[in-house]
Amino acid sequence: MRNEFVLLKKKTTQGKYFWYFYYYHTDNGFEFTRSKRYSTKVSIDLKNENKSRREALKSARFIRQKKELERLDAYKQISTFKKYTENWFIIEKCPYLTVEVLRGGAPSRGWVDLQRSVLLKYLWPEFGNLKLNEISSSLIEAWIVKLKKENRLASRSINSYYSVLQTIMKEAYRCDHIPVNPCLRVKKLKVNSDRREILTLEEFDKIFSESSIHKIWDNKIMYYTAALIAGVCGLRMGEVQALRKSSVDLDKRLLTVDSSWGRQYGLKSTKTKESRIVPFPSYMKVFFRACHIFCVNDFLPHSLTI
Repeated sequence: MRNEFVLLKKKTTQGKYFWYFYYYHTDNGFEFTRSKRYSTKVSIDLKNENKSRREALKSARFIRQKKELERLDAYKQISTFKKYTENWFIIEKCPYLTVEVLRGGAPSRGWVDLQRSVLLKYLWPEFGNLKLNEISSSLIEAWIVKLKKENRLASRSINSYYSVLQTIMKEAYRCDHIPVNPCLRVKKLKVNSDRREILTLEEFDKIFSESSIHKIWDNKIMYYTAALIAGVCGLRMGEVQALRKSSVDLDKRLLTVDSSWGRQYGLKSTKTKESRIVPFPSYMKVFFRACHIFCVNDFLPHSLTI
């Protein structure tokens, strides 16, 4: 059992000592949440410390009662989860996104749309009518269990939905809209990932030999080249689709990878927000030259449905 108050001695710049204190309270089932540190405004008489301690405790009880009334009154003003998040993940309306951009972040429009869809489909139906401070760790865990058992969703998907809730509650706590972040006590589900393997040299030669262009790729040189770039140069799908004529230096055999292609919004930055230079072998020159014939609006293979 914790003490009612924790008294602390603090020395001022004038060399005097005063009693300070903090206490513990509960918030929606969260036990022993520590309050801020407050001054009792009672000086310490070093000759009769016990007397000043009793006076400090009396003052602390009065201050605590006042602070608790203020805290409980503030909770009455806390909005519901749905009201609090009505503009979340809407560009130019979401305060969280605004701050992230000021910090130097650059969330893509596709990512923002995905977060918004999770919010509307999975979070509002479950937590929308609850006040922010009513969302507890036990409610979150019950929601995760329901998604797993009743909706039969994959653990990876559930974790991604939970991540959206984590982002919101972390920001609410950071901005002092809730006293504690309930997500700190809820763990993500374990994901058993399948073992990832790469093509063997024999498989690679079979798929990307010149004879395979006709046998496997049905003479679709653009598809063949796009897959070859990904396999040899290690580009992501969107990075391959975003390649332009100016991205290819045939003389130096270098690719400039500075963009990615999104299905919904088109050209955007790479996943890492950084550009890089990637070399390619000389035998790929002929395929790049062939792609130039079919390129659309300066792009090489972005029109492909890969």
